[in-house]
Amino acid sequence: MIQEILLLKELLGNNEMIYRTVIGLGYMLIYPGLIMIVIAAALLLWAERKIVALVQLRYGPLWISRRIGGALQGFADLIRFSFQEVIIPRRSDVIPFLLSPGLAILFSVLPIAFMPVSPYIKPPIHSDIGLLAAIAVISVAPIFI
Repeated sequence: MIQEILLLKELLGNNEMIYRTVIGLGYMLIYPGLIMIVIAAALLLWAERKIVALVQLRYGPLWISRRIGGALQGFADLIRFSFQEVIIPRRSDVIPFLLSPGLAILFSVLPIAFMPVSPYIKPPIHSDIGLLAAIAVISVAPIFI
């Protein structure tokens, strides 16, 4: 493990900020809690769709993976939504119209960069006013909604 970290440090050069960012993001992505959150979110989405279908007296998500109760329907919807046509209103500013959703997501996720993952791993953006900066970044997100 230590040899891999030293090799990564050699590859990235002596830039400490890039090194800490790559290591910090690597630990956050490998962190088992993140994987469990993604799995739990997918299962809750599936369960919510099934419950709504029962309340509305219909079958629910069964077009994809009928044998396992439509559990893969969320992924099919993700693929379908990613290939939809982008419709831009005529009298709108094109650049803010297209950038607003991405900026809203960016400013919602960016405070994670200020939060330490463990006592041994420093956050990618290390600051003495980390909590204040995280709250300030969170308050910018509603502007883009």
